[in-house]
Amino acid sequence: MNILITGGCGSIGSALVDSMVYGDEVRVFDNNEYALFKMKNENDDKYIKYLYGDVRDKERLVMAMHGVDVVYHAAAMKHVHLCEANPDEAFKTNVVGTMNVRDAAWKNDVKKVVNISTDKAVNPINVLGATKLLAEKIISSADSYKDTTLFANVRFGNVFGSNGSVIEMFEKDVIEVTDPEMTRFVMTIDEAVGLVIKASTEMTGGETFILKMPAFQLGTFVQAFAKADQPIKVVGKRPGEKFHEKLVSDSEIPYCQDADSYYILTDKLVDNQMDIPDSNEAEWLTKEQIVEMSRFQVLQ
Repeated sequence: MNILITGGCGSIGSALVDSMVYGDEVRVFDNNEYALFKMKNENDDKYIKYLYGDVRDKERLVMAMHGVDVVYHAAAMKHVHLCEANPDEAFKTNVVGTMNVRDAAWKNDVKKVVNISTDKAVNPINVLGATKLLAEKIISSADSYKDTTLFANVRFGNVFGSNGSVIEMFEKDVIEVTDPEMTRFVMTIDEAVGLVIKASTEMTGGETFILKMPAFQLGTFVQAFAKADQPIKVVGKRPGEKFHEKLVSDSEIPYCQDADSYYILTDKLVDNQMDIPDSNEAEWLTKEQIVEMSRFQVLQ
């Protein structure tokens, strides 16, 4: 089986590469030349091909997907403040890029495409969320057009240890916190990869898979990792940021199936009306649980 991972040098993409079974051909597709070079030096397995390209370039994607069976679409602009400042670029990458992935998959009769999304696509108030919601719709609707390719989404919360994650703020002399009472859903990279693989094996087309995740308060997170003498500065909520997040919107709940450790959204109405808490209503992780989950030690 041949696999292509867009954004293959990112945190999720590279973790997916590491999870692949040897013997499969894995194509790492990324627009970061240095990251491709570094990754190849670290893992020059004969089954891995490193392809330079951008999801904005449909022709390049069509070439890269020739002979591919499964595509994991992880390439995206994914930082709220950068998307707010560069909405045109976020649209080109997150929306047009996803359309290009869909079209290239159709062109090559790829068997399955799994798109990686975010809980910020739920009731979006920022550019990131709006573009990722459009990307979700592009993928979930694509399944209606061509039977040879199945499409599905996975919807993530915050991922501990990912590139640009909140943990990196502790490397600074002064920790800047938007608001200690902000809440976020969280998952580990292993859980994120597990959800992507599960989606690719269980998908029948058009679904969105959502892991049931714990949440945390940003103030508790800071307590877990700040050094004893490290100054903390509260800067307030930035443009485009939500105070709390949701995994599923109210309008999606009638289409939401409970599948034990995760939810599945489809276009079919279901009988049950679940109460799915937002990140402010969910059970919050303690400082000790955050440390254990993130696999970091408390710096005190």
